Amino acid sequence: MHTCTGTVRRTPPEVEQLKSKPPIDIDSVPPQGGAPEAPLAAIAAVLPPFSPLPPRLYHSLALALASPLRSRASHLASAAIGRAIRLLRSSLCHPPLRPNKPKARDLRLIPPWSPPPASRRRDWRFPARGCAADTGSASFDPRRCAGDSGCAAPVLRLHRRRRRRIGSGTQAPSPEVTPVPLFPCLMTRAVVRRRDVVACANVGGSFRLFPSRRRVVGMGSKLIGCGSAIPSLSISNDDLSKIVETSDEWIAARTGIRNRRVLSGNETLRELSVQAGKRALEMAQVNADDVDLVLLCTSTPDDLFGGAAQVLAEVGCTNAFGFDITAACSGFILGLITATRFIKGGGIQNVLIIGADALSQFVDWTDRGTCILFGDAAGAVLVQACNADEDGLLGFCVQSDGNGQKHLNCPSSNINSILSKTNGVPSFPPKKGNFSYIEMNGKEVFRFAVRYVPQSIEKALGEAGLSASSIDWLLLHQANQRIIDATASRLDIPSDKVISNLANYGNTSAASIPLALDEAVRAGKVKTGNVIAASGFGAGLTWGSAVVKWG
Repeated sequence: MHTCTGTVRRTPPEVEQLKSKPPIDIDSVPPQGGAPEAPLAAIAAVLPPFSPLPPRLYHSLALALASPLRSRASHLASAAIGRAIRLLRSSLCHPPLRPNKPKARDLRLIPPWSPPPASRRRDWRFPARGCAADTGSASFDPRRCAGDSGCAAPVLRLHRRRRRRIGSGTQAPSPEVTPVPLFPCLMTRAVVRRRDVVACANVGGSFRLFPSRRRVVGMGSKLIGCGSAIPSLSISNDDLSKIVETSDEWIAARTGIRNRRVLSGNETLRELSVQAGKRALEMAQVNADDVDLVLLCTSTPDDLFGGAAQVLAEVGCTNAFGFDITAACSGFILGLITATRFIKGGGIQNVLIIGADALSQFVDWTDRGTCILFGDAAGAVLVQACNADEDGLLGFCVQSDGNGQKHLNCPSSNINSILSKTNGVPSFPPKKGNFSYIEMNGKEVFRFAVRYVPQSIEKALGEAGLSASSIDWLLLHQANQRIIDATASRLDIPSDKVISNLANYGNTSAASIPLALDEAVRAGKVKTGNVIAASGFGAGLTWGSAVVKWG
């Protein structure tokens, strides 16, 4: 059995016949627009059946076959074929003195009747065989199957496994090549092993080039698109005054909220998330197929097991994977930082971050201390990889303190009765799982926010090497207007640099920051290059800050 790694030690009988043939006139080979039979016949005339050749010859043949796709003029294709033929005939008549060591970038003819070398088998995934050439017949002659035998087998595509490359890569990926049919392939199966191109061919099919995507780590991140979605039902303070003992003046003076949006009818949080994600992709001018990762930051998914998979499917991100992040009002900041870490350390290109919550489903509408605060909404941001010197995440800080969970939580309603004892005997089976209403100690949460949020922002600014006066906008989680004003005052940031839409939507938890950002961007406030100090804080207790540059 012949392989492609050996060296020809004797002159085959066919070569003696080649010596008597006249040289091939390369100028007579028609350009790309002409009939392709002439160059195929020329290569077939000098290629004996099953002849083992040095790998560099197959590489030359691949360049010759692929040159019409990669060159700007068809005459370069004829010249490449001519060079390959001359090199092939010279090597057959004058074999090298020592074996040629195969390299990773060599083109190698892999006969269909023999498996790939064991050392290379793990590098490639071969598809199912679908042609007579792959039946393992030892009598198969590749010269008799050059595309004119009526073979209708589909093109075999060999997909190289992605490998993560650690370190900041500097080699830019090759420009995208549109796969177009070239001409019936002479070789049974060929693989061009290069860093930027994966080429494959099948007998009776078309020779095609497919650009491969490299995962380059150490890249920066930039925010290039945002979107949001809100329910149709609006609840004002006057509407709440009909349910609980309160008034518009009382609520506005203590919270700054005048309206909030609540899910109603057939509306679902998943639908809001899908709308926000699509609008973010539309602004960023990125196709859904190009998204690699979807992060759904929510504490109230429609499905207890998570909703990211359903959201990315409805958005159309067929090539992405996704998962949920549960951190309540801090969820979006944590999702933003997580996205940048995937880009920097995992080679991800596009990440869609969606913050969405529907806390109205877990609010006790008879408790005026909590029902006046929360609303439902969804917001999204698209983060894209960029050069390290263009990194849009300038600094960040994330922290948590589980000792503060008692001040803001939404516990399971039967957490104390799963194995409750009756006369010393555990009760089984447990009761149906459910969650109680949101419980909050407003005074303690206020003290926590005005103390730790400014410290968190200062740490993020210190990592970015910036001062509070150098930022363009302050964007806080929209929980309470008094918290926003107190934080801006401690950082000496004027009110005209503070982004706030709390009065119209209330506390939308993980959606509050992307919702306010989307409104500010579309209103023309936030412009490309503006530096934003954003901070989220909430249940857990968790809090985090990020200094980012828009665009």
